[in-house]
Amino acid sequence: MRYSIKQVSEMLGLPYSTLHYWEETVPQFKPIRTATNRRYYTDEHIQLAKRIKYMREKQDLSLDRIVTLLQNENKAVDRRQKAVEYLQEVRNELQNIIKQL
Repeated sequence: MRYSIKQVSEMLGLPYSTLHYWEETVPQFKPIRTATNRRYYTDEHIQLAKRIKYMREKQDLSLDRIVTLLQNENKAVDRRQKAVEYLQEVRNELQNIIKQL
């Protein structure tokens, strides 16, 4: 689903200026832009905005710290994804060996 900045602002109780600032400072929080340059946010953007808001308000983290945590999280996800892909390859090879027996 696609949401306008107004919808996101109302959903999260955040002013437009906060969302604009997050766009500039959080690399993962870049809205989709139309040919007419209108911003649209996806469900993934909404989830990320909720996480950022939680970390700012409830955990009292700076935006710089949040960006670092998100980057580290992405690296961890990448490592897990590579491990899963490797294990799937090993599984496929083992299944081929079993078939040959």
